[in-house]
Amino acid sequence: MSIISENRISLIEERIFLGDSIAAKSAEFLASKGITHILNVADNVPNYHPTLFVYKRLEVKDMGMDVGMERVFDEGTLIFIFISY
Repeated sequence: MSIISENRISLIEERIFLGDSIAAKSAEFLASKGITHILNVADNVPNYHPTLFVYKRLEVKDMGMDVGMERVFDEGTLIFIFISY
C-alpha cells in the first residue's frame, strides 16, 4: 500500500496527472495510478525511476523560488503531450 497522500497528485484530464516531487519519488504510487510516462519540468527534481517509467525532462529553471515556470509557460498556454498506447 502506498503511503503517498492523494493530495500530492491531481487528475487534470483522463490519463493526465499533475504531481509534486514527493509523489514522483514513489514508484508504487505512480504505478497504482497507471502512470507510464512522466514529463519532468523541474530543475531540482531528478528522474527517480528511469528503468520503470519513460521520462522527458525539460529542466525549467526557477531560480530557487518556484516561479520560473510562469516565465516559460504563460497562463493560458496549453501543452499537449501525445503518447501512443
